[in-house]
Amino acid sequence: MGAEISTTKFSNNDFEQFKSSLKKETLLLGQWLKDQSFCNEGYSFGAELESWIVDKKTKPFALNEELIKNINNKQVVHELSKFNIEINSDAFNLSNNVLHKIHNNLDNLFSTCAIEAHKAQAQLMLVGTLPQLQGQDLSINSMTDQNRFKAINDQLFNNKDSSEIYITGKDELKLTNNNIMPAAAATSFQIHWKVPVSEAAQIYNASQVASSIVLAISANSPYVLGKELWEESRIPLFEHAISSSPFLSNNKTAKRTGFGDNYISEDIFDYFLKNFLNHSVLLPKDFSPNLRDFSHLKLHNGTIWRWNRPLIGSNNDGTPHIRIEHRVQAAGPSIIDSVANMAFFLGLTHSLTQSQIPMEFQLPFSLAEKNFYRTAKHGLNSKVSWFHGSQHNVKDLILNELLDQAASGLEQMGIDQKDIQKYLYDIMKNRVETGQTGSQWQKKSLDKHHRDFNKMSQDYINNQNEKIPVHKWKI
Repeated sequence: MGAEISTTKFSNNDFEQFKSSLKKETLLLGQWLKDQSFCNEGYSFGAELESWIVDKKTKPFALNEELIKNINNKQVVHELSKFNIEINSDAFNLSNNVLHKIHNNLDNLFSTCAIEAHKAQAQLMLVGTLPQLQGQDLSINSMTDQNRFKAINDQLFNNKDSSEIYITGKDELKLTNNNIMPAAAATSFQIHWKVPVSEAAQIYNASQVASSIVLAISANSPYVLGKELWEESRIPLFEHAISSSPFLSNNKTAKRTGFGDNYISEDIFDYFLKNFLNHSVLLPKDFSPNLRDFSHLKLHNGTIWRWNRPLIGSNNDGTPHIRIEHRVQAAGPSIIDSVANMAFFLGLTHSLTQSQIPMEFQLPFSLAEKNFYRTAKHGLNSKVSWFHGSQHNVKDLILNELLDQAASGLEQMGIDQKDIQKYLYDIMKNRVETGQTGSQWQKKSLDKHHRDFNKMSQDYINNQNEKIPVHKWKI
């Protein structure tokens, strides 16, 4: 979905032509997968890091256009809101120090962006939802001036009466919604994992199972418009922002956002076939007739926002590959926290694929889905269902079992022991033992400082810029 488009207006013929090309590409994909034309070797990794732009008083600052122009780096691009930018890491092949490489790469890119922001009297804040955001900040006037964003908004919300987003936690949020902008308040750290095509379905399913645990340990979005809601409020906010649209899928039970409807049963083709069968075309951009690029299929997939989703890409030699995009984690609280989250996700997911009994037989999808929303709401205080019908406090499950399992997964991938110690045991274990996630730190800070959101946010930015993992942040 990242590519710009030339128009925001489409005819019925545009939709018909796009759907025809999409059908051909979906069938071609099935044939290529059957013929083993996709890359079936090697892992590589990359990440997208989204950041808020705030002024010196930590108020939202609509500066992305100027900032991106001054940074002048193709890896720093627009996001939906004028208050956000997206930083894209390089892609790194699996090596023993790949986590260290990603860490340095993101650190350098973010530092470059922060320096340019400082020159413009601005600051960058890595947080899931900006705590001091106001309702007027989510108006259509805050949308980045690009056709792709305007077109999505028009297709989802054209000729629509306003509706309400309603989320309950400690407080209640009722937000009138007649455009896509509330989705801009869900800022994330997204992991891209290129996998051998023969492992794609298994790794996707394992990602689904691991996501609830990742949510609990990485929660960083407790406030929306000053309301204390879920530990990871991005999850319901984004889903409600899109699903409140009247744009129906072909299958009325299928959602354009969310956790999905089941594990992949056979191979990765099932996922893309369901996309074609269940979801209407949203953006009928006209591409070249070369179906081998899968351009229509990629764009269609980019307008179906699941928390984990397979993507199609290409190696440097043009061989198509499958990536798993993991969209669960909030941005921040710091670069080192994000890389630690990534290490935990990769290690746990990989270890889950090594089980002799496939995980979909050990944890029904319905329970994996319940776990996901339970940990989004309650974080490390959640109880989850796990394999063989067992029930656990998620904090105990991580400390007693899953942390070591994630370490084993990284070891099997050949990751250096020093990095496993650093990211998993020095950071993740201490975060779980202290219970101080980004969300918990924000709550404790606001309690101490009498709900002074600006004070809390400036302290947050100072800690982030000191490159301190969140479990060490003082109040």
